[in-house]
Amino acid sequence: IDVKGAVNLKKIFKDQALLIYIEVPLDIIEDRLRHRSTETEEQLLVRLNKITEEIKYKEKFDLVFSNNNLINTQQKIYKAASSFLKN
Repeated sequence: IDVKGAVNLKKIFKDQALLIYIEVPLDIIEDRLRHRSTETEEQLLVRLNKITEEIKYKEKFDLVFSNNNLINTQQKIYKAASSFLKN
């Protein structure tokens, strides 16, 4: 789901939901999208603008992880989710 949907679910389920935001720097996202070469420049700009808007929602999430190292980030998310589910 997108960030707005996640925030709406949190409003409904409150502490029964755990919102995790995985942060990737915008320049890295742009680089990845450009290297895929699957979108026109206009489509790419639309996606980047949407991502820029979605970043503004990250403070509404329970946890924010920076995705600098995939394995490390996966382990942190797994640990956080496991801990949440135990409570």
